[in-house]
Amino acid sequence: MQDNYLHYHAGDITSVLFTNEENGYSVVRIHTDEGLDVLCVGTIPFPAAGERLEISGTVIHHAKYGEQFKITSMERKLPVNPEAIEAYLGSGIIKGLGAKTAKLIVERFGAKALEILENEPMLLAELRGISQKKAREMSAEFNKLVNVKHLVEYLTMNGFLPHVAMRLYQEHGNQAMAKLRENPYLVLDEPQDFTRVDALAASLNIDKTAQIRLEAGLFCQLQHNANQGHCYLPRESLVQTAAQLLSLETETVDIALDGMIDEGLLVSETETATVYLPEYYIAEVEVAQRLVDLHNSPPPPTAPWKKRLTSLAKEAGISLAASQKEAVNAAVENALFILTGGPGTGKTTTIRTVVTLFKELGLEVALAAPTGRAAKRMSELCGHEATTIHRLLGIGYDPNYAFHNEDEPLPHDVIVIDEISMVDIRLMLCLVRAVKPDARLILVGDADQLPSVGAGNVLLDILQVGDDIIETGFAKIQLTEIFRQAAESKIIVAAHDINRGVTPEVSNEGDMFFLKRQYDEAALQTLDELCSTRLPEKMGFASDQIQVISPTRKGACGTNNLNKLLQQSLNPPSESKPERRFGETIYRLGDRVIQTRNNYELEWVDGMNETAGKGVFNGDIGTITHIDTLTVTVTFTDYSGSNNGTSFIQKEEDEFAELLELNLVEENSRTIDYPNELLFELDLAYALTVHKAQGSEFPAVLFVCMPAPAPLLNRKVLYTGITRARELLILVGRTEVLEQMVQKKQGNRRYTSLRKRIEELLD
Repeated sequence: MQDNYLHYHAGDITSVLFTNEENGYSVVRIHTDEGLDVLCVGTIPFPAAGERLEISGTVIHHAKYGEQFKITSMERKLPVNPEAIEAYLGSGIIKGLGAKTAKLIVERFGAKALEILENEPMLLAELRGISQKKAREMSAEFNKLVNVKHLVEYLTMNGFLPHVAMRLYQEHGNQAMAKLRENPYLVLDEPQDFTRVDALAASLNIDKTAQIRLEAGLFCQLQHNANQGHCYLPRESLVQTAAQLLSLETETVDIALDGMIDEGLLVSETETATVYLPEYYIAEVEVAQRLVDLHNSPPPPTAPWKKRLTSLAKEAGISLAASQKEAVNAAVENALFILTGGPGTGKTTTIRTVVTLFKELGLEVALAAPTGRAAKRMSELCGHEATTIHRLLGIGYDPNYAFHNEDEPLPHDVIVIDEISMVDIRLMLCLVRAVKPDARLILVGDADQLPSVGAGNVLLDILQVGDDIIETGFAKIQLTEIFRQAAESKIIVAAHDINRGVTPEVSNEGDMFFLKRQYDEAALQTLDELCSTRLPEKMGFASDQIQVISPTRKGACGTNNLNKLLQQSLNPPSESKPERRFGETIYRLGDRVIQTRNNYELEWVDGMNETAGKGVFNGDIGTITHIDTLTVTVTFTDYSGSNNGTSFIQKEEDEFAELLELNLVEENSRTIDYPNELLFELDLAYALTVHKAQGSEFPAVLFVCMPAPAPLLNRKVLYTGITRARELLILVGRTEVLEQMVQKKQGNRRYTSLRKRIEELLD
């Protein structure tokens, strides 16, 4: 629990209970001027006893640790009186300077001790036991603290979070402040931060036409568009939008762009007048070449397999349709094969047959998918362990580095990737680099689903290769026949109707219903009742089996508002449930949450095996299983696959037993401790956008059909959203919104050149 009143304290640090040198998060105890002892939590880089704090913040009431003070703003002051200076220097904050040395320094220099340490360290060498080398080292350590302190204060005063200062200091050391004043755009993390960074640059008298500003603006435009799915921008469009962002003439921006291209900071293809960030250009060119190389490589010979396939199908009671047999044949006879099809068309049966056949032939098979939930479902349906693509490749600390690459390829003879529509161009590059020369790569997906969140349109580009342009494209088969059992599902029939541009008929029976609600209030009430009472009580769906999906985050029926509403109903506040507020979000014990970005450094514990690895990825869904002063602990139960971690974290056996009794941990779970400053990477997951839900299936889906921004109301969004439902689909909202989504076929076009590059190589 937390109060909402802003409090103020001034006092001296008496003890440091915890500090993280990488991000500055600390827990300290201060003795205030009013004589109070207050436990404080917040970002305080390199705190030490004796240091004075003037802080504002709110009071947190923690069930286990009691009352704590959460710092929201702070001014730090070095101690000024000799007693406090001695406590500060003797705290161990400076390497090589202990309590005895601190006493010697203060006895000699008194209140000027810190000034001497910072500016005249050679005077320290006059004291017994301090060499000139040691004096220089202690001064360097102290100056590091002073520089970090000044950097944090300066950036927080200008609206930046303290972790930005810590990152800058780690990159540039004691030169960080000087580097910042020379180029404030060094702190530009995300394109949306440009306005704030630009204001900082203006305060530092950076000229509007300075090259560093022009470069930052152009980078921002390209990165912003990469985040929207584009691998490049047409030069004219880039110049115009960057000029608008920078409030400059296009001629000025055009000249700066030429300079960046000449320096290799950006890549331009003159014949097409396109401009790339280098990493996306490299990815497109290399993915095209490696796919063509695979296509042109005859697969290694296999033992006679057609009779074995017949007996396998007979043993399993499987009757393959003609198109499925053709797909199995293509998978065996080609090093690169793409299989596509909508729900109910037999993709899973085909892949399960292919996997079983290859295993019977003695080949080593790897199955992978972009998300943990998709990999888990793949494992269950194919009867063979699947993992995420990230874990298959061993992508770790650096998102640009994978353990398995062209120098250390995957050992598998056959690699099957499901949900390939979700794979962006940079992840695809990591994948194709890791395929050994004599292996088979099988890509499986549904081209009617949304493309990847990241840049590129990999599946669609690959599928369009060869269409009416060249004689021979890649080996690919689209399954279209809906099998009898699948045709009994109204969800599957509706999905295929939507793809044909036909508004599905909803008879409100079977596995699909439409609850018409005209106004936001009525729709919200219905969604709330369905999740909290109607579906659990009348249809036997537990609340954690029900997923609300909306096309948008914003608005009354967007996921931001829905998550607050559903959290209140499904996991209301209680004295027994600790919680943590971060920004506008309250995180509470038992909440369902989703990871919103890739983090390659967070360490996790693999449940019952108690082994550790690193990395959590955008779209992973878990449950908050513990909250304390330092961390919010999330257990992800959608994990599948072996871990590539090298470190080991010990967990108490009784703690896991308790979590198992609460059904909060499974044997294949990952448990991750999030420090408070990383809570911005988590979001509540009672309601998800269609993009966030992609790659997952849920027993019951409630799809919101209410007004939203026009670009989000299209056929792919609707199709992708409703096909997340496995057993029950309920649409809630307006009929006209459903019809609008069905009729709008295309979303925004993506600027990609993968298809063109492949066709040029094949031609």
